[in-house]
Amino acid sequence: MVAAQPLVVLAGGTPEAVDGLADRLRETCTVRIAHDTAETFARLDERVDVVVLGPELDSDAAADVRRAVDEQALPCRVVSLVDGPSDQPGEAGGRDAVSVDPTDSGAVLDAVERLAALAQYRRALDEYFALAAGASTDDAPDDRIESVRDRLDEAAADLDAPSLFEVALRDPGSVPPMDLLSAGETGTDADGDPDAPPE
Repeated sequence: MVAAQPLVVLAGGTPEAVDGLADRLRETCTVRIAHDTAETFARLDERVDVVVLGPELDSDAAADVRRAVDEQALPCRVVSLVDGPSDQPGEAGGRDAVSVDPTDSGAVLDAVERLAALAQYRRALDEYFALAAGASTDDAPDDRIESVRDRLDEAAADLDAPSLFEVALRDPGSVPPMDLLSAGETGTDADGDPDAPPE
């Protein structure tokens, strides 16, 4: 489950392949199609959750897209589709990038939904801490903070603790200062592990 319908940029590939994959993704996502890197760059913005790189996109172009995401500090995640099953499940080809077999519709949709949840969690987490900082000067209304906390809960519902920590710790500005956590949210859990970031 994802908090909001994911916004996906589908980059590269033949028109037939792109249209077919776009139709599958539109079952649960809003899709922007880009046929080359220039179109991909034009379709990137803060609202994008996931960038899907088609197998026909060459490695240099894919690296350019990942670089653009990093340089603009966008919260979106990147998934690379490979021809046939990937020999590198999980992290591959750069920060955030995972490899998925484009012929496995279920795996593609699962990967997009999970990466979208991570992107939405990061976006809500950044907004929460910005609002919490403003709350100390009465610049942030309590109802807006509560609304963002609800979004955090929704985005985190299907994410495991390591994923939540990865999102929280990837940017120094996203690490919660201790004084923003209640006594019940600090310290360690019953197993002696650090408590998860706020959800």
